[in-house]
Amino acid sequence: MGGASLYTRDLGRQDAPEGLNRLEAEFVTEHLTVEAEVTSPETRMSDYLNSSAQSVEVHPLRVRTTSGTVHDLSETMAHLTKSQLMFVIPISEPQAADAPDGSGWAWHLKYRCWAALGRYLIVGDVHAENYRDPKLLLRALEQRQFLAFSDAELTYPDGSTKPKPIVIVNHRHLEMLSVPKPRW
Repeated sequence: MGGASLYTRDLGRQDAPEGLNRLEAEFVTEHLTVEAEVTSPETRMSDYLNSSAQSVEVHPLRVRTTSGTVHDLSETMAHLTKSQLMFVIPISEPQAADAPDGSGWAWHLKYRCWAALGRYLIVGDVHAENYRDPKLLLRALEQRQFLAFSDAELTYPDGSTKPKPIVIVNHRHLEMLSVPKPRW
């Protein structure tokens, strides 16, 4: 039996080695947007990003600079330093049993949050335990370096807004994170 396989944009079918998964995402830094693949035993990009490694090993497909120049780096491998990542937008992940609608999330609540990262704004749902005090929720969210926003709306520096199923934010680049007050 072979490894997990999935279809990715422009690449056709790519098989991952046994026990590994191929994830595709856009990795956004202050100066670059890197569309790349990652091979990992993890099924979710957020789990991969929250590992203890200091960098992400990627197979870059395309790199776009802030000036709009696009570079084809599909024949290369690269490291992205996690501390430089502002946020990550997953493009494809294997179907996981613990997706936000799955049983693995049943003990979590959704909190509609607002976040500012440099010239980007994100509004989306953050999944966390049931906290009655928003201060405790904020402290709990600080424990994760990468925080996933589901059903997100991403506002770009040019003012355009696009819906995204998931945006994974590097907590260290957050200038502000706003959580809802309790409704008692």
